[in-house]
Amino acid sequence: MADRKGVPVRLSKQERHEINRMLSGGLQPVRTVLRALALRQLAAGQTIRKVAASVGLTPKTVWLTSQRYQQGGLERALYERARPGAAALLDAPLLHAGCSENTYRLIVSGGVDSELSLMSTEKPRRLRHRK
Repeated sequence: MADRKGVPVRLSKQERHEINRMLSGGLQPVRTVLRALALRQLAAGQTIRKVAASVGLTPKTVWLTSQRYQQGGLERALYERARPGAAALLDAPLLHAGCSENTYRLIVSGGVDSELSLMSTEKPRRLRHRK
């Protein structure tokens, strides 16, 4: 990939504001932040190679981000689509709530299990991996 500009990125005033708000505070996934920085620099007229070197991404990743922006806007460029595979057992906020082993098993099993009354250190591991 030569030092081409690639597809021009023209961010609307609202999109610029959203990117700046995202970058100014709060916790965001690193990939999202790097993509936002790349889009902001591309919109400022930087070349793909310069943006890649500045942000720490490969030129291909920067180019793909600009392509996703052209195809689906800011949402498509910054965030990943859901991938195929097994459905998550629990929602992410619930996992991050730090629930105990007992609570985890109750949620996954859908109710109280008779094996929970007499717990050993081995039972939580076996219950978690049981189908």
